[in-house]
Amino acid sequence: MATQIIVKKKVRKLKNPVFLEGMPGVGNVGRIAAGFLVEKLKAEKIAELYSSYFQHVTLIHSDGTAHVIKGEFYIVKANKKNGLKRDLVIYLGDQQSELPQGTYELVHEILNFIKKLGVKELITMGGLKMDVAVEDPIVYGVASDKSVIRKYSKYPINFNSASKVGSIVGAVGLLIGYAPLYGMKGVSLLVESFGPPILPDHKGAKKLLELLQKILGVKLDLSEIAKKAKEQDILKEKIMRAGAPAETVKREKKTDIGSSSLTYIG
Repeated sequence: MATQIIVKKKVRKLKNPVFLEGMPGVGNVGRIAAGFLVEKLKAEKIAELYSSYFQHVTLIHSDGTAHVIKGEFYIVKANKKNGLKRDLVIYLGDQQSELPQGTYELVHEILNFIKKLGVKELITMGGLKMDVAVEDPIVYGVASDKSVIRKYSKYPINFNSASKVGSIVGAVGLLIGYAPLYGMKGVSLLVESFGPPILPDHKGAKKLLELLQKILGVKLDLSEIAKKAKEQDILKEKIMRAGAPAETVKREKKTDIGSSSLTYIG
């Protein structure tokens, strides 16, 4: 089967659309943030992506139904109510490919599909794995070219990412890297994320959503995810008390931490 995209609904011309990616990774920050947008903005599903490079697993729901691992494409039209400046195309994935060749195929299928929708700019999201917890996570940026850095420099994004992480493993980085081959530009937003691998990072996802509000002009009520972030902090404290090696860092705005504290996979 390899990788295929099945269109569920034909889309009329979109208004200067921007693509937003949300796949599982460090803290699942990108997946959480994209899923939040899909739910709160009542996004409309237009296509599904299936691939034999995903795990051979069927997911079972609480009602007894099941679905195979897949990715989904959604659109949100800009209007006065949601505050969006541009139409959104959102990819929400259950999983990334387990194999390098699968990741390349997945990325090229996604880029080819969104190009047909008129997308010329994309934003990917992921987590920078931290060895310690931070109270106010920083968002680092990686751009497809310098013009993107200039465009996004007015936002609270630290583009000094090269000193923190040398490479990005997975679709989050490849989408940005291959975007120019499809006539697109893009930025990858990587938020500092700490915690056990199985613990979703709602604080990091909230940070990304706060940034997206400024970039996209979208109106969001973040009280729900803020509550989950507080609950997450309480859970982390319990984990630490139970003996997990961890430390909370209180950092002033101008304080830097060593590059050895940051890695990213995903």
